[in-house]
Amino acid sequence: MKSLSAAVILSLIAVTAAYAQPMMGSGAEPTPAQRRTDYCNSLATQSRVKSDQRKAFVKSCMSKVDACVAAADDKKLKGMDYIKSVGDCVKK
Repeated sequence: MKSLSAAVILSLIAVTAAYAQPMMGSGAEPTPAQRRTDYCNSLATQSRVKSDQRKAFVKSCMSKVDACVAAADDKKLKGMDYIKSVGDCVKK
């Protein structure tokens, strides 16, 4: 009985993993550039910016985020200090 229960549990785990993988995409962690692009696109969506204005908004946002990241890197910040510094800089 125990081996049957273990087999059922292992089967459920395998099926769950098989279904979850396509939902996660390629399974690879997004690159920092992809994260910045996603962040700026989400801000554009929240701001309801459309068409050419959206492209300009995202481009401007990306350059600002890049500048903020560079500033935090120059300060050699780590962990939460790094995240807070970049977040505060982007919000300005």
